[in-house]
Amino acid sequence: MKKILVIGSGAIGCFFASKIAKETDLTMLWRNDYQHVIDHGIKIISDKSETVFFPKIINNLKQYQEQCDYAIIATKVLPSINLIEIIKELKYLPKNIVLIQNGIHIEKEIYKNFPQCSLISALAFIAVSKVSCGIFEHFAYGRLTLGNFPTGLNQDCLDLITLFKTNNIEAKASEKIEEDRWKKLIWNASFNPISVLTGGSDTKKLLDNKNCKELLQKIMKEIIELSCQDGYNLNSDLINKNIEDTLQMRPYKTSMLLDFEAHRPMEVEAIVGNALNFAKSKSIPTPYLSTIYALLSCY
Repeated sequence: MKKILVIGSGAIGCFFASKIAKETDLTMLWRNDYQHVIDHGIKIISDKSETVFFPKIINNLKQYQEQCDYAIIATKVLPSINLIEIIKELKYLPKNIVLIQNGIHIEKEIYKNFPQCSLISALAFIAVSKVSCGIFEHFAYGRLTLGNFPTGLNQDCLDLITLFKTNNIEAKASEKIEEDRWKKLIWNASFNPISVLTGGSDTKKLLDNKNCKELLQKIMKEIIELSCQDGYNLNSDLINKNIEDTLQMRPYKTSMLLDFEAHRPMEVEAIVGNALNFAKSKSIPTPYLSTIYALLSCY
């Protein structure tokens, strides 16, 4: 049985942990409301079912005295969260570090600081949000794309993909995970910021407005142009695909909007700032990304 440590007790971490809890030796780091979760468990609500599970819970990484096979990190990507220092708190470094996180160019510091660990980068495609302490609502999707950073697929990565698949998670293997990060950023860098900057619009409201829809498409175009300069020739057809896929979802508030409404820090740097820094390093004009970044910096 694989030993898995989940760092990040938000909606993403809890949803995917719920799927593999019965098949693994699972421990979760839970710093706030520690006793409440021990007593009542973690509940995932979806259209068709409710699941409650009771993983082992710790509130300090020094309590974890084993070497885990996978340390799954599902925290927000924020300047205030120093993942390198967090990982160093562990008594034994994990065999594999798994980043289920948003953004582009987020892996390099982890890769550089922990060369003895295999690094798996993962993308979550899911609509899930926190309702209250230990309770999360799943709206749509629930799939993962995983691959080793910077490229390739080792056996541990393939084994993790198999683990998710056997527990009803659609998990895709990627030998070019950075390319897939750019693909996801097409949606994230457009819908997330604009949902906040329009005063709290869900996905349907954004797409029902002709001007907003055109703005989203222009931001997506800039992301595709940047990806090409990073060595990934993404097709412009992905713009319409992202729009059409979003129209198939029920109206949904983006993760950045939910953070904004809850007065939590937003993943501005990972989703917009890193792409903008890359654009500047290549002297590529990005007027739309530059504008939304400037506006978000006021919050």
